[in-house]
Amino acid sequence: MTKQIAAPILMTSFALILICIAAWLKPNPMGMGTHEQLGLPSCSFLIDYGKPCPFCGMTTSFSHMVRGQILHSFKAQPMGALFALVALLVPVYSAFVLKKMKPFFPKWYYRHWPWLLLVLGVLCLLSWVYKITAYSTSLPYTI
Repeated sequence: MTKQIAAPILMTSFALILICIAAWLKPNPMGMGTHEQLGLPSCSFLIDYGKPCPFCGMTTSFSHMVRGQILHSFKAQPMGALFALVALLVPVYSAFVLKKMKPFFPKWYYRHWPWLLLVLGVLCLLSWVYKITAYSTSLPYTI
């Protein structure tokens, strides 16, 4: 299997697994904690520091997005909503890539990936600030 075929298939498989898991989970109305339905522990950062971690609400956000609850998804975790949108678009993009026999990652990506990572990091930081601001007064744990 060539790299041109393997990348879209692997990326689509990964995206579909995430989408299926998110669809199976019921979003927690608190905006975080949905991952606990998978048997995972509560967020230790939240317990130790009384503030949500950068990833608090991601699973909840995905779960809302796959149900079409876009505003709830962004409210739970803006970065999670963006990641969920990407996951939902990957199969469509992969079909396009396979049909046109183009590389999964375009040439400009290889030249600009450091800047893309920087933008992604800044967006994650802003999303975390939002999460702390929006949920600090209504956290489920008392510290």
